[in-house]
Amino acid sequence: MTNMRPSGRGRGSWGASCCPVWFPLLGVAVYASMVYLNEVWSAPATFYAPVVTKFLGKLTFLTIITLYLTLIYFVFLLVASVTGHRRLNVLALQAFPVFFALNMFVTIAYYALDHFDARSMARKELAMTEGFDGIIYENIFLASHVVHMPGGVMALLMARHMHRVGNATAPVWTTTTYVTLAGVFAYIMQIHVLHLLTGAWIYPVLEHVSHALGIVGVIALEAALSVTVLGFAYCGLLLFNYWKPHKCRTE
Repeated sequence: MTNMRPSGRGRGSWGASCCPVWFPLLGVAVYASMVYLNEVWSAPATFYAPVVTKFLGKLTFLTIITLYLTLIYFVFLLVASVTGHRRLNVLALQAFPVFFALNMFVTIAYYALDHFDARSMARKELAMTEGFDGIIYENIFLASHVVHMPGGVMALLMARHMHRVGNATAPVWTTTTYVTLAGVFAYIMQIHVLHLLTGAWIYPVLEHVSHALGIVGVIALEAALSVTVLGFAYCGLLLFNYWKPHKCRTE
């Protein structure tokens, strides 16, 4: 008797999705809205940091980088989910902890380090009442919430609604570690290159630490924040494991 099974290529390449289709659709809608509202409600990059942003504009800031990268990720996730192509879904699944970490970090770090900073609040109040370059930004505080708050919520939804491809492939711890630290290192290099070129730090907290402790203090803070981002990536994996109770692969 002939064994009528599908070919290995058909079984291995198609029909596996790492999330329901509605989830990347939601992600694309949310992050596209965040990008749009940031453009229409928020002040230009020169308002926040007139010197250090002259090369990259708003892409100087980790929040905006994360915003655009996550939007691209959700578009990729949508394509993977709709087509059901196994390799695309595996790649999307392996990338999820990194985007979980970035979005959780952006949300928590903003409210912990920047939102309640007296200088930051005074600058925004000035833009809201007196304007900047002749324009009144009456929604500038709301814009800050819009681009920072949803990230943490969407990160939790990622961990909840992502699942194994074909009930077998899970995020890999070692891949998560390498990719997360590589991304963090790249952004730290961007910070220092821009400081070298302009003499200014991107964030007020770096300026405060630099004045108090010098470059050693800045590097120590960056190392601590790098470990924090990696910790968030691991939290994403742990939540993924908790909601899908099978061990993640280690290699």
